[in-house]
Amino acid sequence: MRIGLDIHSTADRYPELFAELSQKWVELGHEVHIITGQERSLAEPQVHNCNVKFTHFYSIVDWHKEQGTPVYERTDKSGVWMDRGTWLKSKGDYALKVGLDLHFDDQIEYAEFFPMNCTFIWVRDNFDTTIGGLL
Repeated sequence: MRIGLDIHSTADRYPELFAELSQKWVELGHEVHIITGQERSLAEPQVHNCNVKFTHFYSIVDWHKEQGTPVYERTDKSGVWMDRGTWLKSKGDYALKVGLDLHFDDQIEYAEFFPMNCTFIWVRDNFDTTIGGLL
């Protein structure tokens, strides 16, 4: 399986759960794709702090900078800005490109842009952290 995992307010909200799951998934030979909006140089240390194991890393900002998409630094230096529609469909485009089977994210607004053959799991504030059948 190919599994996508958002970091901010998803894996970092439930680090023990996603550390255990990601380790098990990688041990079983599955791909774990970190999918985040933030630049890799800023996000990867947070991934490691959560002890999340991964095999692939996708940053919306880095991808669009590489593609020449207009990306603007915010005046308050809190990150970057780009066209909202372009931003929102980026995770779904990546899921389609690499063939994700499953994706965990706290932002439901991304769900409509994911391909129908990728199960989108909305990680809400009251997400059930029992591992149960997720292994």
